[in-house]
Amino acid sequence: MTLHVAAEDGFIAYLNGNEIARDSMRDGFVDYRTLASPHDYSGYEAFSLRGHETLLVQGRNVLTLEVHTSHPASPEMWFDASLSYRK
Repeated sequence: MTLHVAAEDGFIAYLNGNEIARDSMRDGFVDYRTLASPHDYSGYEAFSLRGHETLLVQGRNVLTLEVHTSHPASPEMWFDASLSYRK
């Protein structure tokens, strides 16, 4: 599996409630007030999810991304993501 993400500034991704990737975010616990490290847009970044295939279940699976800004007064925040899977 590969997660493709374009985001400003940081994100944490979860598959079925389990963290599978993060970028521009500190390690450990974060909440809605946690700021990301500044991250300039450079196109989509690919995150290999090798080893996380075991989190997939038969039927419905839920991919969740939480996006964090690097400054509380930032006028914008955006993201786009896709998940690809190859047998």
